[in-house]
Amino acid sequence: MSTGAEQPPAGGLKSALKIAVPLAALVAVVFAVAFFSQYTTPEPDEKKGPDNEGPRSNEPPLRFFTSARHWDPPLMTAPGYRNFPLLAPSAVAPALSDDEKPFKFNFSLPDRVFQGVYEPSQDRLRTAQFWFENRNPQAVTMQLKGVSCSACTGGRVAGLAPEVTSRLLRHSALAALPIGPFNPFGVGLTQPLGSLALPPGQGGLQWTEYGFSADPNATFRVPAATNPDKWSPQWGILELKFKVLSQPGDSPKPIGAVFATKVENGPEGGNEFSIAFSVARAFDIGRPNIDAGRIDPLSGERPYEVLVYSATRGPGSEFGDLEPPVGTVEAPGGSVEPVKFVEVMKVERVPEAELADVAERLAAEHKRLTPVRAAYRLTVVVRPKVGETRMDIGLFERTLNLTAGGVTVPLPVKATVRGGVWVDGDRTEFDLGTFSGGPGTSQTIELTTEKAGTELAVVKDQCEPSKLVYELEKQPDRGGRGYYKLKVTVPPGQVFGSVKGVVVLEVKGPNPQRMRLPFRGTGSL
Repeated sequence: MSTGAEQPPAGGLKSALKIAVPLAALVAVVFAVAFFSQYTTPEPDEKKGPDNEGPRSNEPPLRFFTSARHWDPPLMTAPGYRNFPLLAPSAVAPALSDDEKPFKFNFSLPDRVFQGVYEPSQDRLRTAQFWFENRNPQAVTMQLKGVSCSACTGGRVAGLAPEVTSRLLRHSALAALPIGPFNPFGVGLTQPLGSLALPPGQGGLQWTEYGFSADPNATFRVPAATNPDKWSPQWGILELKFKVLSQPGDSPKPIGAVFATKVENGPEGGNEFSIAFSVARAFDIGRPNIDAGRIDPLSGERPYEVLVYSATRGPGSEFGDLEPPVGTVEAPGGSVEPVKFVEVMKVERVPEAELADVAERLAAEHKRLTPVRAAYRLTVVVRPKVGETRMDIGLFERTLNLTAGGVTVPLPVKATVRGGVWVDGDRTEFDLGTFSGGPGTSQTIELTTEKAGTELAVVKDQCEPSKLVYELEKQPDRGGRGYYKLKVTVPPGQVFGSVKGVVVLEVKGPNPQRMRLPFRGTGSL
């Protein structure tokens, strides 16, 4: 359906929509603010100047609709939460005083101009836009006074031609009319918005741009306001450029800039702008670990769901799509696990229609809302036995390393394995305590075997540290069970400071099984 409006050239439509679609929500907010402030605000407060100057207005040099950009998700209890576009952050409400909000509207439309969540990069420049209006009949200058850190690298300013602003306001006013489920004026709003992406000679924006390191006193000029018909205010855009240098897990402080503003032959003012963002990896994992609990000889394999999601990667993202993650299992000490006690069995892409459910689930578990652009569900299986090979008795620990997008994220996997032998008190480790490193120390613990006559031995070449002494002494069987005493000795002068180690035992027989007993202690001077 056509509205009869002149269409932009076919070659420029695609590039025009890159700006047109993101600006639509922001223009709606700005239109509402401008409309009500122009037609319902009280008369401006005026003060008398010198006798030969007449009245003087308190109008500031520039009125910015907002001075901050940050990832500002809605509360999960807010009405319409399920309709919130989780792939983009919400807008910061325009910072207006109560007398400038005649009906006290709560503006919370999505602001797709500012993404708010980024991957770190030394090369990519990010942008945050701040729209403003000059209501003065004189031009206004903006001069940079300082930036918060080197991450804020530059900026540019453009004033919208009054005829462009007029078209934006009139189109958005028509688009807001309740005239049916399909509103052609809403579609037509892309035509004036699209003109913002055209070259300056064809009605596009004329930018004045500076790099702040080369021009620490960068100065911009904003044209004077005329607005004879109340539909042609002098709007403009300040765009700040910055780099994301923080790493995931850091708590980056807001960055920003301070400008001094001055009306020609008139009052002075100032504005401070803040940009807060989150730094994310290419993907994250929806759970901190896999804890298989207690596993015994009768336990079967156990499947676990692992959610892999990205706040930055997905269809159409500048970072590319999130590729299926690949998993490798690492044993203690960094070696690759030769036996598949832990294995990724299935990798399934989460449909786009379910991403809102994923975001809601993550928010409930992590107590914060995270944008989700793509996700996978992995089925990870933990097996107590592979063929004739069984897990070592005691504390089972592995690391499942998931890799995608050049990033590897570890997922710890643990279990407590019960077998034919156990430590008195059903412990999975023991403590040497604090001892004097000069004379050394020893610690003895009791082991019980499920059956009398079970042969148990120390695997000395697997015990660590090798400078300690590991001795196993058989005790008399009783009550149908076997008993051993394990003695670990720290020789004199061998350990000063903290020590961590492991005793490895083996249950002999046709199907041998090993037992790992971690220990720790501290040798004082």
